[in-house]
Amino acid sequence: MVLPDVMQGLSVKEKEYFRGLSFISVEEPHDKILVLVLKTLVDEGEAEAIALALEKNSLLIIDDLKGRKIARRLGMEIIGTLGLLKVMKLKGMIKRVRPFIEKLREKGFCISDDLVNKLLSDVGET
Repeated sequence: MVLPDVMQGLSVKEKEYFRGLSFISVEEPHDKILVLVLKTLVDEGEAEAIALALEKNSLLIIDDLKGRKIARRLGMEIIGTLGLLKVMKLKGMIKRVRPFIEKLREKGFCISDDLVNKLLSDVGET
């Protein structure tokens, strides 16, 4: 599931790519009141993502620290981008994590060197 706001922020090429994946759908949460309440605590994107994951009782992919804390308090199962990359590498879905990290950093994703080094060590890419 992808939120409409997330899709709007993608480039044309990225939108085409994601629309071509049959296992991804664009959805928004139905509980607008929950979204409004969550927006008092986190940004709109995180609020919608948390609300939608709650509605669907699904894993939440979230990196925002405030959003992660709230999701944990709500008893939600969460994973971050780096955790997702780790799982994909360990399951053989990707060969290397480093190129993805480099691409994320090129796009402005802030990741500490210590965290990157730990991840690379965990997946045998040191």
